[in-house]
Amino acid sequence: PHLRQVGLMWQDGQLFPHLSVRENLLYGYKLQTEEKRRFTPESVIELLEIGNLLDQQPRHLSGGERQRVALGRTLLAMPRLLLLDEPLNALNHSLKQPILQFLKQVPERFNIPLVYITHQMDETKTLGAETWMCEDGKLFQV
Repeated sequence: PHLRQVGLMWQDGQLFPHLSVRENLLYGYKLQTEEKRRFTPESVIELLEIGNLLDQQPRHLSGGERQRVALGRTLLAMPRLLLLDEPLNALNHSLKQPILQFLKQVPERFNIPLVYITHQMDETKTLGAETWMCEDGKLFQV
């Protein structure tokens, strides 16, 4: 899967249950060469405010904590395309905003296209990107 270079994150933040938060975060990162690394674990940990969770197992995390760890793992795998399905679904507004601001920069700053799936139109406005809606099985641009 790591050869596909697509970073997938589902809304339930699927983590490896037998690995600690730290091990989950570094799972894809360790597979990347130095020149492919665009983010450092430290910067992602700080951005997502998960430093206090590093030694915990996923079963001890809240839904929002799991989502932040899953997003961190996805970013640290250094994908060539990010596909995020409701990645901030379980987060409160104060946690969402800095992450959305960071995600807004990802396509231009790191040259990683971002497909962001959400029911929250305010999130798409913050991202400021091209927005498409799906209704009755049909896609149209907003």
